[in-house]
Amino acid sequence: MRICILLIVCLLTGSLKAADPVRLDDLGRLRSVSQLTLDPSGGRAVAVVDGFSGVDPQAKKTRELWLIDLEDGRLPRVLTQSGSCSQPTFSPDGASLFFLREGNIWQLPMSGGESRVLTSSGDVGQFLCAPDGQSLVFVQPRPRPSLLDEESDPNGDVAQRRAWLRGQEASGRVRRFTGPEFVGEEELADASVDRQLVRFDLTTQTSLVLTPEKGDYAEPRFLPSQEALVCSGRTDPESDPAIRRDRGLWKVPLDGSGPALLLQRAGTILSSPRPSGDGNLLAFTELDLSNESYTPVRLGVVGLGSIQDPPLWLTGPEGHDVRPSGIKWLTGRGTLWYTAAERGGFPLCSMGLGLLEPDRVVSEREGMPVGVHAFDVLATEGGSVLIWSETAWNDPCRIHVRDASGVREVWRPNAFLEDRAVAKPERLTMTRPDELVVEGWLLDPPGRDPLSTDGVPMVVEIHGGPSAMWGPGERTMWHEFQWLAGLGYAVTYANPRGSGGYGTAFQAANQQNWGPGPSGDVLAICDAALEKSWIDQDRLFLTGGSYGGYLTAWTVTQDHRFKAAVAQRGVYDLPVFYAEGRAWRLVETAYGDPNDPEIAEVLRRDSPVAQADAIKTPLLILHGDRDRRTGFVQSEMLYRALERRGAAVELVRWTEANHNLSRTGPMVDRMDRLIRIADYFDRYDVPKRD
Repeated sequence: MRICILLIVCLLTGSLKAADPVRLDDLGRLRSVSQLTLDPSGGRAVAVVDGFSGVDPQAKKTRELWLIDLEDGRLPRVLTQSGSCSQPTFSPDGASLFFLREGNIWQLPMSGGESRVLTSSGDVGQFLCAPDGQSLVFVQPRPRPSLLDEESDPNGDVAQRRAWLRGQEASGRVRRFTGPEFVGEEELADASVDRQLVRFDLTTQTSLVLTPEKGDYAEPRFLPSQEALVCSGRTDPESDPAIRRDRGLWKVPLDGSGPALLLQRAGTILSSPRPSGDGNLLAFTELDLSNESYTPVRLGVVGLGSIQDPPLWLTGPEGHDVRPSGIKWLTGRGTLWYTAAERGGFPLCSMGLGLLEPDRVVSEREGMPVGVHAFDVLATEGGSVLIWSETAWNDPCRIHVRDASGVREVWRPNAFLEDRAVAKPERLTMTRPDELVVEGWLLDPPGRDPLSTDGVPMVVEIHGGPSAMWGPGERTMWHEFQWLAGLGYAVTYANPRGSGGYGTAFQAANQQNWGPGPSGDVLAICDAALEKSWIDQDRLFLTGGSYGGYLTAWTVTQDHRFKAAVAQRGVYDLPVFYAEGRAWRLVETAYGDPNDPEIAEVLRRDSPVAQADAIKTPLLILHGDRDRRTGFVQSEMLYRALERRGAAVELVRWTEANHNLSRTGPMVDRMDRLIRIADYFDRYDVPKRD
């Protein structure tokens, strides 16, 4: 009878042969698309494809350009095979493709032939092509003042000694910082370097600097008149950007006569300027700096002829309460398109002026949220062409097109997943005592015997941020979750209070409350998962990274149900984090001024290090030596606090890893991290699995 039932189950699933689960080395096969660009005809597109060069642990990261023909159905083909490429941009006639590689702009003829480099500085950031195709405009750091004409002498007068010190700094042996914004992800870097706009004439191969000696300008967009640009810039070029961060919108003539301030709103950052096709409207985003972690990024529209009038807000707490990104106009004064984190996905939205709710053009598949992480939309004679990259529960990247012929899938970069058994998430919700509704997901291990009475172990994963959001439409953790499920673990992940994607009030609910409230939310979703009879309640494990590392450590100071936990690249002493971490502003925005004695006491209260005596759960602490976002000293402090008390604790550090160890780090380090996590859980898994 049991054999008959199993046969029926196999037939219902479509095969008698079980597919292999997601493998560890599948990490080297997975591809994702971070940018998509349509050519002017709408018949072709170029994708920026991120991945690895192979499945060997030593495989290198790659970022290639691929050409997708949307009309003849031919398989996509790679255009570039060396360097890290980004920002593909077609010339207006479609004859050339410009792109960025290793800090320089390159030009590739689409009729065939080799690409050629147009710039040589190696520090170009954003760039765009003029509507007439005659020039490019790009952003680059403003050059440091030359020291060649300065007389330096360490034994000279004051001016000569100061000149000598400036020479030391120019050599790179010494770094001097004038503000707190000075720590990069991997190495010391002055984050307050001013940027300038440069016009590059494609005919004469000459450059013209468009912005003055002082100030920081970025995000340029051509006005339809082609006589000027609009960009984001500091409203007070003389101010210290580490202290005063206001940014306004500027008009920059292409003749080099200098920028003029278009719009500023006190205490805000205005960015992402987008002129409409007819030149009458300007879309932009606004971030209120008074409490930036808990205020929305609003999408607004003003008339360029009446730019001081109150904006028409398309997103915000009163309407679509999301943080929009990737903003594009379709047609002259038609609709604005954008993506935003929302309830476990990243829907592609189209918003007409005056509407309260957007059209969610792409939002779910098979009842699960999806994530649109790259898209482009173009008006054509036949209507419009839309192309997008979609993350779904069963594949982190598929390319779809919608045009006059309908909607169709045009490329599946991860076709090998058809031979993998992939776990489908189940949505979980819990209402907390304060009436806050918390959402999470549960993965059932593929191939689990539904007739077995043996419970399976479960891993609870916690995201970072704390304003990040996980769900079926989030791609960075797709491989990790599916790999753990393939090992036989149930995997549960939640979006506790403070997460993005659930509105401003939900995100603000963790203010002065990084520990108790979010930890309770995570445990509530864990309890919801434990209502499944097939999960072994005595075989629970916990892990998280960045803020999730913090919350992992905090949770095991309060709850002892987990057999083992892994805290990754986290912060464990909040006052110290304020002093040494790259993300120090999170402390101010979440708690207030740490120099206030009352705030200092709250920070100490919410620091896992201060409650190390309460940790009874075996704990593995992971960190990268080059992580300056959270700083490995945090892990050293927690390890020391536990080790001196004789607790079950281990510390692992990667010598070359930064904060992106679980996302964009070297393949060998990411594989090492995953194996260590699974091995640590296995040591404390009772009963042992076969």
